[in-house]
Amino acid sequence: SHRLGEVFSILPSTKEINSSSWTQRQTYDSDLEVTRPWYYSTYLLDSDVKVEFVPGKKSGFYKFTFPQASEKNILLAVYNAGPSSFKFISNDEVIGLETYHGNINVYMYGKFTKGAERGSIIKNQKSLDKSITGSGSKVWLSYPKGSSQSIQFKYAISYVSADQAKANFEKELIDTEFESLVRDGEAAWSKVINQIEVKGGTEAQKRSFYTALYRTYERMVDINEYGHYFSGFDNMIHTSQKPFYVDDWAWDTYLAQHPLRIILDPAKEQDMLNSYIDIFI
Repeated sequence: SHRLGEVFSILPSTKEINSSSWTQRQTYDSDLEVTRPWYYSTYLLDSDVKVEFVPGKKSGFYKFTFPQASEKNILLAVYNAGPSSFKFISNDEVIGLETYHGNINVYMYGKFTKGAERGSIIKNQKSLDKSITGSGSKVWLSYPKGSSQSIQFKYAISYVSADQAKANFEKELIDTEFESLVRDGEAAWSKVINQIEVKGGTEAQKRSFYTALYRTYERMVDINEYGHYFSGFDNMIHTSQKPFYVDDWAWDTYLAQHPLRIILDPAKEQDMLNSYIDIFI
């Protein structure tokens, strides 16, 4: 469930890196946020950094715009206690592992803008070691002053394996530019919203309708990773070419949300109902 915690953290910083850098607070103004179903951006006032994000199905793409003359650091860490690790496997690739809810392994594969010095935090000290294993793992990327203002980090996650995380990345983000992913996301959402023609009503009511329609597409979530998925129902990895939907939060969704989806996207609704059947087979 996306409401019961989070995994992997990322933080841009313009300050010198030390063991406490990961706890620094960043001020932002909600009036400067841009929130769309396919795109998010905000501005960090203290560090003068613009943060942009585009989601994929099993992936995400960050773009950070730093002041030209500042230090440009990216800090990666985990949220949860338990076994974790990071390892830089090349000059622009990193893999990670975080344990979620005690017994679920979440794997990450990421690529970042080349040219960064890389390291970790070992015994509360900044280190140039390219890998770390233990509880509360932290690693960092640091770009020199005067380098490009734009730093990109794109990644994919998997609940199956590290290799599957990389495979998910290659399916969704290989050779993909940030702006093209924004356009693709906007086009996908336009296809959804243009199914319904709205007449009458106030602007406030139209905004409420738009938001409610977005919420109906927020769930269920297909956790099949291109042929494999980890199921929390039996804590096993399954092989399947069919979508496997979870996270219905079925508090009366059967009264209106599922019937609406039968009208708007009957094929997807069929896949969701079949997922319920597969749970019990």
